Amino acid sequence: MTDSRPLPSLAEASYAREFWDAANEGRLVVQRCEACTTTQYFPRPRCGACGGSVDWVEASGLGTVYSHAVIRRPVSNPAFRDEVPYVTAYVELEEGPRLFTRIVECEPETVERGLPVSVTFERVSESVVLPTFEPR
Repeated sequence: MTDSRPLPSLAEASYAREFWDAANEGRLVVQRCEACTTTQYFPRPRCGACGGSVDWVEASGLGTVYSHAVIRRPVSNPAFRDEVPYVTAYVELEEGPRLFTRIVECEPETVERGLPVSVTFERVSESVVLPTFEPR
């Protein structure tokens, strides 16, 4: 399986390895600070709030659309030309962090702020599985 879309380089993100491994297993994980208990996404080597050590915790996979955009014109990358329209969004997870993702399995016009969503996973290459969200 190959996807011509730009994909994350897993080799360069050693501190994010657990995130990508979990996604490959169909699980969504976020980091939680051992000192101040802040949950964070995107993966970082230390807590963004206090600099403390972080650990990985399983997220519920539930959230709401915080903000979104319907992409109606293809970007310059030809891999996206057949996918319009599609929805990109910030999803606010029940655990607190916001994740930039795609909303799938619905008509783009039905997506609105506050829409309850749940995680689903899209395998886009042999090694990369992306978390996406669908209405619940």
